[in-house]
Amino acid sequence: MVAREGLYVANCEFGKGLFAGRNFQKGEWLFRFSGPVIGSAAASAKGETEGNVLQVGPTTYIDLEPPGVFINHSCNPNSGIRNNIEVFALQSIQVGEELRFDYSTTMSERRWTMRCH
Repeated sequence: MVAREGLYVANCEFGKGLFAGRNFQKGEWLFRFSGPVIGSAAASAKGETEGNVLQVGPTTYIDLEPPGVFINHSCNPNSGIRNNIEVFALQSIQVGEELRFDYSTTMSERRWTMRCH
């Protein structure tokens, strides 16, 4: 599946992930999160799929669509977020490398957590 020029979705240890189809330089823009904006009640109602939302305000979330829905978490990320929705390279990313960001950097509520391994 092609996500956008230079990115693709493929199998990974978590099911599906977002990968670099070319080399990216540190600071380079990767993609923009997209999807409908929903409130906290709708985000909570998603249940098991709640991890597919991105908090962009105190009570607002984006219900993520591809390619953003496929980016996985890392406590040692190679990608970061600017302006709530812009994903960029925190370091050089090589072709074939999975893109990951730290989910906790976009969350201000405390009811959902992830442990680093």
